[in-house]
Formats: sequence, structure tokens, C-alpha cells
Amino acid sequence: MENKPPFDFGLIVPILIGFFSVFGICLVVLIGRTTALRGDAATSETATPFQYLFLGTEPGISTSVSDEDVTVTATRSPVLLPSPFTSPETKTEVPAFTKPPVTPGTATPTSASTPPLNPGTYDEGDSRIHYNGDWVSQSGVAGAHQNSLHVSNTLGNAITMRFIGQQIRIFYQSGPSLGTISIVIDGLQFNLDQSKNETVTSEWVSALLINGTHTVTITHVSGGSINLDYVVVPDPLTTPTSTSTSQ
Repeated sequence: MENKPPFDFGLIVPILIGFFSVFGICLVVLIGRTTALRGDAATSETATPFQYLFLGTEPGISTSVSDEDVTVTATRSPVLLPSPFTSPETKTEVPAFTKPPVTPGTATPTSASTPPLNPGTYDEGDSRIHYNGDWVSQSGVAGAHQNSLHVSNTLGNAITMRFIGQQIRIFYQSGPSLGTISIVIDGLQFNLDQSKNETVTSEWVSALLINGTHTVTITHVSGGSINLDYVVVPDPLTTPTSTSTSQ
């Protein structure tokens, strides 16, 4: 008679498999109960309802949305800042007269780089006297300096020049039905009516200024035609200095 061992080691593997199976079943049941005991997450309503859209995924299937299904959500309108260039309240100021465009052959307005007139006499055709507008150059004018004039028949035509000195004298041909010009020297404005009963050479003399460089603008402002004959810049006045004499 053979002696058998008290325990069959071949049963160890089935026993272990059965043990882990029971443990796994218990673990699954425990996890399921724990999940069931958890509370639902708190939810809060929002002002904007959830929006969704069905998408057709099959070929030939399309989903249309009617106007009644579309939910319009109010949004804030953008704040429009007033523009300094375009404003409905901006009013356009209409000047008393409009300067006509410069015609070919006429000079552009003077600038700080324009050479000034030194003391002396200058005919109206001098290159340092600039005409803005449709001025007419007339030659063969009897009684005029060098028999020539520059004539304006359009309001707004202007003349600009610079001079160095204390005073300027402007000569013109006055006569019946002539117009009025505005003379501005360094921002000071003077009006001159060129009309007279007879045609004669007339002059306008400025007040004494500080000896230096000055800017003159002559503008045709009203009435009939006006003209320029020539310009004179006098020599600066010299102030005599007193000298003491010894006795």
C-alpha cells in the first residue's frame, strides 16, 4: 500500500482561479453600488438656450432649418465713436468767394522759400511777384509802367510777394467801374477801391513797418476788374545819431 501525501498540490491552481473570480465579482458589485450612491451634479439655467443643428451624414441627406426654429439672441450693438472727418452735424462753411484753379502758365503762391523783393522798383511781370488765378497780362498799355499791366476779371484772384524793408508802394491804373482789392501785410488787412472818374496812375502806400521781411497778399474781392502796374520798395529810413562836441 502506497503512502499518499496529505494534500494534493494539483488543486492549488483551480483554488486560486476560483478565489480571484469571487474577488473580481465582489469588486464589480462594490463599484456599481458606489456609483449609484453618487448625487447628480448641480445644474443652473442660463439665459441663452442651448442651440444645436442636425447634420446629415448620409449621402443625399440634407437637413434644413426653418425660420421658426432659429433662435435670435440679442447682442450688444457696438458703440460708434464720432469721427472728426464725417459727422452728420458738421456744417460746410461756404466762403464769400472761391478762388478759380490756376491756369497753365500762372505762378503758384509764394512761400517762405520765395526770394523777397529788396529796395527798388519792380514791374508787375517780375518773377518774384506770384499770381494765383486767371490773370491776364496786357501789353501796350499807354501810361502804364513799361506799358504793361496784370488784370483780374475774376473774384478771388490773388497776388503774393515778399519784400525786405519798412514800407511798400503799390501802383495801379484806376478808372471808372473798377473793383476793390484787399491788401494784407503780415495779417493786417486794408481795402482799396480802384475806381475813379478818370483813368490815371494811382498808388497805395503802406504804413511804416519794422525793418525786416514781410509778406503781402492782394486779392480781388468785389466789383469790376482790378489791376497791378508796378511795386516800389523804398530804402529803409536811417535814424540820425547825435554826436557830442567837445568845447
